[in-house]
Amino acid sequence: MHSKSDIKEWMKENGKTCKWLADQCGVSIHTVYGWMSVRREIPSKSLVRIRELMGEAAPSLGVVKGVKAGSLKALQLENTILRAYIALRLKPGEALDLDEWVRSSGGNK
Repeated sequence: MHSKSDIKEWMKENGKTCKWLADQCGVSIHTVYGWMSVRREIPSKSLVRIRELMGEAAPSLGVVKGVKAGSLKALQLENTILRAYIALRLKPGEALDLDEWVRSSGGNK
């Protein structure tokens, strides 16, 4: 997993701005500023997206007709599908921390 300084360096080397990263992750620029400071941790699902943007994670396997791959809408749909997939596998009354699930090998247990 990359440190914040690794991400900042990659962005600088590739001419990417905090605004660009915010757009790609579906968050505000102020959220990205917070991530890049010492005061906030980058959420797991956003780290997965950042790794994908850096070319280190496999891109989505599917496409939805009329939705541009990599767009905010596509990211929102993937998130919804992921949550539904997990919910279908939970036992009644069982709870799951999605960030923890993503951190622990993406659910490949």
